[in-house]
Amino acid sequence: MPLVNFRDIGGLPLGSGDMFPTGRLYRSGTFDFLTSTEAAELASRFGIATVIDLRMPLEREHSHRPFLRRVQILQIPFLIEIDPEWEHPIDQSPDAVAGRYRDMLEREGRHALQSIISAITPDSLPLVIHCSGGKDRTGIVTALLLAIAGVTDEEIAADYARSGPVLKQLATEPATASFFRPDPPNEYDAAPETMRLFLDGVRQRYGSSEALAIASGVGVDDVQRARAVLLTPQ
Repeated sequence: MPLVNFRDIGGLPLGSGDMFPTGRLYRSGTFDFLTSTEAAELASRFGIATVIDLRMPLEREHSHRPFLRRVQILQIPFLIEIDPEWEHPIDQSPDAVAGRYRDMLEREGRHALQSIISAITPDSLPLVIHCSGGKDRTGIVTALLLAIAGVTDEEIAADYARSGPVLKQLATEPATASFFRPDPPNEYDAAPETMRLFLDGVRQRYGSSEALAIASGVGVDDVQRARAVLLTPQ
């Protein structure tokens, strides 16, 4: 089963000393390499109820759709189109990547937050959030949700960093190399400092990830409900 960067992001420590529950929220890259049978097995194994697809409409047009039944698919594009400056940039330093993430968020990503947070209900979990590689758009969204839930920056950054080695490996494997071949070679770097800088920038501008969500049109009650749902163990 050729999964792309799929993982449970439960088990991360919260600032309160508790742990983010397992089996509630998963992150992933594309599911295009799965057959419908494999997708059904994945959904059954993890009890997946909802998949939030952050990809652009153009990406989905050319995409295989393996989840046929029992899984709710929500198409909530984080970006409508890629700015040419964001595509295969040479500068992959943490500061440059964090700056692009903030730019993505401000230009288009904030508009998706209301729909994403509204989708987090008791019936929608376990929930998977994914894009193509599961690092950038998925990294931004899961970072904000984890921050709202109370996970520390260090733990969010460490989880983000796990995507780098996974995608670099996929870029060398015959079954996935044509899709994940990096250009430039360091495109799949995922330095923890990148996510720390991104979250710090969110705090500097809005005060917190929760305040960002509210400023983006998410109701206070919706933010509190989503946090409570995410933190309720199975």
